[in-house]
Amino acid sequence: MRYKKKPICEEPKRLNINIGGTKMKDLREKLHEMKDFTVVFTKKDGSERKLNGTVDWARLEADPASGYTPPKGGKDKTSDAVVVWDLDAKGYRSIIPESVISLSPAGK
Repeated sequence: MRYKKKPICEEPKRLNINIGGTKMKDLREKLHEMKDFTVVFTKKDGSERKLNGTVDWARLEADPASGYTPPKGGKDKTSDAVVVWDLDAKGYRSIIPESVISLSPAGK
Protein backbone atom coordinates (compact mmCIF):
# COMPACT_ATOMS: atom_id res chain seq x y z
CA MET A 1 0.00 0.00 0.00
CA ARG A 2 1.35 3.42 -0.94
CA TYR A 3 0.94 6.45 1.25
CA LYS A 4 0.74 9.99 0.00
CA LYS A 5 3.33 12.22 1.53
CA LYS A 6 1.85 15.25 3.20
CA PRO A 7 3.56 18.53 2.43
CA ILE A 8 5.60 19.91 5.31
CA CYS A 9 3.79 23.21 4.99
CA GLU A 10 1.11 24.29 2.60
CA GLU A 11 1.71 27.15 0.22
CA PRO A 12 -0.25 30.21 1.45
CA LYS A 13 -3.10 31.32 -0.75
CA ARG A 14 -2.21 34.46 -2.67
CA LEU A 15 -4.43 37.47 -3.05
CA ASN A 16 -5.57 37.79 -6.64
CA ILE A 17 -4.91 41.45 -7.36
CA ASN A 18 -4.87 41.05 -11.13
CA ILE A 19 -7.97 42.77 -12.50
CA GLY A 20 -7.36 43.12 -16.19
CA GLY A 21 -3.81 44.42 -15.90
CA THR A 22 -0.47 43.66 -14.41
CA LYS A 23 -0.37 42.68 -10.76
CA MET A 24 2.08 45.47 -9.92
CA LYS A 25 -0.12 48.13 -11.51
CA ASP A 26 -3.20 46.75 -9.73
CA LEU A 27 -1.43 46.65 -6.36
CA ARG A 28 -0.18 50.22 -6.78
CA GLU A 29 -3.70 51.41 -7.68
CA LYS A 30 -5.27 49.66 -4.68
CA LEU A 31 -2.65 51.07 -2.30
CA HIS A 32 -3.15 54.60 -3.62
CA GLU A 33 -6.94 54.24 -3.24
CA MET A 34 -6.54 53.18 0.40
CA LYS A 35 -3.61 55.50 1.32
CA ASP A 36 -3.16 53.70 4.69
CA PHE A 37 -3.36 49.91 4.64
CA THR A 38 -2.40 46.63 6.26
CA VAL A 39 -0.79 44.07 3.99
CA VAL A 40 0.27 40.52 4.77
CA PHE A 41 2.87 39.04 2.46
CA THR A 42 5.54 36.36 2.27
CA LYS A 43 9.08 37.66 2.59
CA LYS A 44 11.88 36.34 0.39
CA ASP A 45 13.08 34.09 3.24
CA GLY A 46 9.64 32.41 3.31
CA SER A 47 8.40 33.99 6.54
CA GLU A 48 5.09 35.82 6.67
CA ARG A 49 5.01 39.53 7.51
CA LYS A 50 2.22 41.94 8.43
CA LEU A 51 2.94 45.55 7.54
CA ASN A 52 0.99 48.69 8.40
CA GLY A 53 1.92 51.08 5.66
CA THR A 54 1.05 54.09 3.57
CA VAL A 55 1.75 55.63 0.19
CA ASP A 56 0.42 59.03 1.27
CA TRP A 57 3.76 60.77 0.67
CA ALA A 58 2.35 64.31 1.03
CA ARG A 59 0.99 63.59 4.52
CA LEU A 60 4.30 62.04 5.59
CA GLU A 61 6.28 65.07 4.39
CA ALA A 62 3.96 67.40 6.33
CA ASP A 63 4.38 65.42 9.60
CA PRO A 64 7.91 65.66 11.09
CA ALA A 65 7.04 62.97 13.68
CA SER A 66 6.49 60.39 10.90
CA GLY A 67 10.23 59.88 10.46
CA TYR A 68 9.78 60.13 6.69
CA THR A 69 12.74 61.12 4.56
CA PRO A 70 12.29 61.60 0.82
CA PRO A 71 14.11 59.07 -1.35
CA LYS A 72 17.70 59.93 -2.18
CA GLY A 73 17.32 58.80 -5.77
CA GLY A 74 19.32 56.14 -7.48
CA LYS A 75 18.20 52.93 -9.06
CA ASP A 76 15.72 50.64 -7.33
CA LYS A 77 17.34 47.20 -6.99
CA THR A 78 13.96 45.43 -6.87
CA SER A 79 12.18 46.82 -9.89
CA ASP A 80 9.45 44.16 -9.61
CA ALA A 81 8.44 45.52 -6.18
CA VAL A 82 6.12 48.26 -4.98
CA VAL A 83 7.71 50.69 -2.51
CA VAL A 84 5.67 51.68 0.57
CA TRP A 85 6.36 53.42 3.90
CA ASP A 86 6.20 51.20 7.00
CA LEU A 87 4.34 53.26 9.62
CA ASP A 88 5.58 51.14 12.54
CA ALA A 89 9.26 50.79 11.59
CA LYS A 90 9.36 54.25 9.97
CA GLY A 91 11.19 53.15 6.86
CA TYR A 92 10.77 52.17 3.22
CA ARG A 93 9.75 48.60 2.42
CA SER A 94 9.39 46.81 -0.90
CA ILE A 95 6.52 44.45 -1.58
CA ILE A 96 6.52 42.00 -4.46
CA PRO A 97 2.91 41.84 -5.72
CA GLU A 98 2.97 38.06 -6.21
CA SER A 99 3.82 37.60 -2.53
CA VAL A 100 0.74 39.42 -1.18
CA ILE A 101 -1.59 37.21 0.85
CA SER A 102 -4.06 39.85 2.05
CA LEU A 103 -4.62 43.57 1.75
CA SER A 104 -7.06 45.70 3.74
CA PRO A 105 -7.58 49.34 4.67
CA ALA A 106 -5.76 50.34 7.88
CA GLY A 107 -7.60 49.45 11.06
CA LYS A 108 -9.76 46.72 9.51
